[in-house]
Amino acid sequence: TIGASGGGAISITAASISNTGTITAAGSAVASGYGGGGSGGTVYLNASGSNSNTGTITTAGGAGSAYGAAAGTGGQGRVGLAGSSVTVGTCTGQGPSGSSCAQ
Repeated sequence: TIGASGGGAISITAASISNTGTITAAGSAVASGYGGGGSGGTVYLNASGSNSNTGTITTAGGAGSAYGAAAGTGGQGRVGLAGSSVTVGTCTGQGPSGSSCAQ
């Protein structure tokens, strides 16, 4: 194994958004052998009205491996939430300023 897969991208645009579950665009971990973990993906939720995330958004990087030893974890992905009113909730990604779940 040389490296794991990245998390991909999710973009949702609607009049209003309400997430009460889990949205995941995480990188994969290296299953065996050696290599870097996949980087986290991107989640962007864009509402013209209210945008409520009372669930969880995960864009974590996957774990790397050097034959069983931890090595080369993939970087965290990015989370962006936009709307006329935004409820942030729980996020693992990084916003533009480095803060979790940017608005």
